[in-house]
Amino acid sequence: MGANIRHSFYCPKEKVCDFFSDACFIFVSFSNLKILFFMKKNMGTADKSLRVLIAMGIVLLYYFEVIQGTLAYVLLALALAFVLTSFISFCPLYKPLGINTRKKTN
Repeated sequence: MGANIRHSFYCPKEKVCDFFSDACFIFVSFSNLKILFFMKKNMGTADKSLRVLIAMGIVLLYYFEVIQGTLAYVLLALALAFVLTSFISFCPLYKPLGINTRKKTN
């Protein structure tokens, strides 16, 4: 039997307060279990743009058959991760390393 999985993204755009302008929430529901993930945005505009450009380059390399096989699938997975992290402005690897490329707002 397949689990009933629902998810939704909530990234506030209006600047209600500093807390919400720097935060992103992901709500995941597995049947009766509901989980809310809180992520403080840690990626700046230049970082996100670079990730999207690298992802597009990987897709183009795959499309023109420059990369094939296992390497292609690994790089495509990396490209997908780059696009997703750029979309939500949060990189999970940055958190334990203490990296934050997002500009501080006053």
